[in-house]
Order: sequence, then C-alpha cells, then structure tokens
Amino acid sequence: PEDPPMKPVIDCIRGYLSVCPQTTLHTFFDKLLLKSREEGMTDHAKKVVLELMVSMIAYIGMDDLNTLYSEILPWLNEPGNANRQKRAYQILWSMLEGKTESHDRFVISHMDTLYKNLAESLTLAQPAAKKHRLKCLL
Repeated sequence: PEDPPMKPVIDCIRGYLSVCPQTTLHTFFDKLLLKSREEGMTDHAKKVVLELMVSMIAYIGMDDLNTLYSEILPWLNEPGNANRQKRAYQILWSMLEGKTESHDRFVISHMDTLYKNLAESLTLAQPAAKKHRLKCLL
C-alpha cells in the first residue's frame, strides 16, 4: 500500500483473505467491484477501494480475474486520468504475478489480448503509469 497508515490494515485483510472460503471471497469481490463503480466517491475512498481490490487479486478465482480484467481494460487507454491508468497497470501487474493455477490459466488464456493491449497503450501511457506498465511487460 502507498499509504503507510493503511499498511497494517491491508496486511490484516490479506491474512483473512488467505484463509477465507472462496465463496466468501467472491462475495467480497462482487461488493467491492460494485463499490468501485459508484459515482461521487471521494478520491480517498476510491483509493481505498482500489487498494482493497489489489489486495484481493492474489486470492480470487478465474471468473473474478476475468471480470476484473474487463473492468480495467478501458482504463489502460484512458489518456485523461493518470491516477486511474496507473492503478489499472498496478492491478494488471498483480494479476500477472499471481501464483495460483487460476492466475496461470488467466495469463495463458489472455496472452494475445494482453500483448495487443500493452502494445497499443504505449503512446497513451501517462508518465505516472509507465513504471507499472513496464512491470507488466517484463
């Protein structure tokens, strides 16, 4: 987490996520996804919701990975919102570095579209997002 006071809370949540049942995790993910789509949230609330989403990525299944990927895909080419684009690349990198069978299947099944989207987004990448975009390429 980028916000030091949030780190202990996020670490505690990750500990819970590592042992909670997959059905509960899916329910949490769905609610968090709905929350991330709400209009009128403060910047801090958006940041917290997206940080929670990033912390869940290591534990979610293939269906939720697909849903999340389709959710962030438009953000990768969004030239006017550097913070959102940066967060999209952070989420994508977390999805790519996952160590579960679901993550492996996700990467294999989306290899062509991942490559295409990363190649197409080169000129649209905001300076704030370039570091995370480069991580996705490696």
